[in-house]
Amino acid sequence: AVPDKTTSAFVIMSDDTKTAEVYLPSIADNSVIFESEKTNKWVNGAWTLERIGNLLVLKQAGVIQYEQ
Repeated sequence: AVPDKTTSAFVIMSDDTKTAEVYLPSIADNSVIFESEKTNKWVNGAWTLERIGNLLVLKQAGVIQYEQ
């Protein structure tokens, strides 16, 4: 069986958590690099990565794409 790539996402953060890279097999570029906007929030254009409670939530144009 072929894995469903649309439900996969991998997050790697720098030691100081100011930069995060999210690998998304479902998009053409395969990854998005984020810069810290404020504590628990990283932004790159229309993409936002937020820590909400114990979850990391990835949004594109305000629409949740992944949460874990």
